[in-house]
Order: sequence, then C-alpha cells, then structure tokens
Amino acid sequence: MLLWGGYGVPQTNVIEYFAIATTGNATDFGNATVTAGYRPATSDGSRGVAAMGHGTPKLDTMDYVTISTLGNATDFGDSTEESNHAGGALGNGTRGVWGNRNNTGGGQTDTIDYVTIQSLGNATDFGDSPVIKMNSGTASNGTRGCWGGGSNG
Repeated sequence: MLLWGGYGVPQTNVIEYFAIATTGNATDFGNATVTAGYRPATSDGSRGVAAMGHGTPKLDTMDYVTISTLGNATDFGDSTEESNHAGGALGNGTRGVWGNRNNTGGGQTDTIDYVTIQSLGNATDFGDSPVIKMNSGTASNGTRGCWGGGSNG
C-alpha cells in the first residue's frame, strides 16, 4: 500500500509504503513531484497514479510510480482542471477515475476525470457527478465505482 504526501504543517512530498500482509511501520518509497496533502490515488496493480491534492498553488499535477520498484514519482500528465483540495479516486485495473474536488473557483466541481493507467498523458473528462461534494470516500468492484459522503464546503 502506498501513502502519497501528507497534510499538515508543513505538507510533504514523501511517498511511503507498507506491506498489508505484515505488521510494521511504513517505509520510505520515494518522493512525489509536488508537495501536497490529500492526494487521491489508484492503481492497476503495477502502476500507481496520484492526482491533484491539497496544495499551494492549486494543482492539476498527476504523478505515477511503478509499485514494484522503489523510487521517485514521475509526471503522468495533468487533470482537466486545477484543484486546491482533493476529491476521491477509484479504478478498475485499466482506468483511473477522479472526481468531487474543490476547483480553482473556490467551490466544488462536478467534473469527473479519467486516465488509462498504463499510458501517460492528460486526463479526459469522463462526465459529471450528480452531487457536488469534496472529500468523498470511494469504492470500486472493477465494474462500478461509487463516491459516498463528503463535505460541501
């Protein structure tokens, strides 16, 4: 499991990992390309992709790592709009999807982005969320993805 960045004073660009099958502390994996907190991430099992996050200035940055190899993240591309607070991420093993975040206008956005995890490039608009929230929890069974809860400001 990877942990991307952290929220606090100061924020961090550290990526940490731990093996879920064993007990113990997290270990340094490498560094993200930006310093930010609340970076929602997803993976296809071999590549992990984190997007946006809580940072200053507002971010549209997407990073990726190869999970089996320790090291720093590399630029993946950009999201469709900048964000200053994270939403949620989920995936199905091929696509990564992000939504329900706080946008550059200061409010939440209904935009949902997606990428193909094994190809580099900018995100594409997937559609819109019917409810505008940020900080939502996410879950996916590989066929359907769900956002739940969150805050409206």
